[in-house]
Parts: sequence; C-alpha cells; structure tokens
Amino acid sequence: MAFSSKRAWLALALAVAAVVATPCAAQNSAQVFVNLHNKERAAVGVGKVAAYAQSYAAQRQGDCALRHSTNSRTARTSTWAAPARPGRRRTP
Repeated sequence: MAFSSKRAWLALALAVAAVVATPCAAQNSAQVFVNLHNKERAAVGVGKVAAYAQSYAAQRQGDCALRHSTNSRTARTSTWAAPARPGRRRTP
C-alpha cells in the first residue's frame, strides 16, 4: 500500500512540475519571436522593434491618433473595420 501511495505522490509532483514549466516556456516564446523579428529588421537595415515602438509612442503622445508609417522599408500590420450601420449586427 505504501508503494502505491509513493507513486501517487510522484505522479502528483510530476504533474505540478509540468504545469509550472509550461508558462515558463510560453513566456520564452514571445522573446524568441521578438528576437527573430529584430534579426529580420537588422537584415534590412532598420532598428529594433522596441526602439521603433518607443519612437512612435513619443510622436503620438500628444494626440493618440493612429498614423501609418510612411517608411516603405518596414511593413506593418493594421486592421480596418467599417462603422456599424443601424439594424446591422457587427461580428466579433
């Protein structure tokens, strides 16, 4: 009976370790993505994405208006949605 109890505790300890380790790996994946992104930016001669984001935020701090970059050397991801019309439901 004691042997079975030890196995149960071991299984529980392994499960807890797996649960704790999973978020740690997820946190690293964001940094890996940023590092790869910065590597590609460097390949085309532009600075790190954090420096660009800080510069953009400083420019927009007065009006908070979304402005698209005029720099053709960098790509951007943006979305556009038409305003909802009366009687029409917007989909999420």
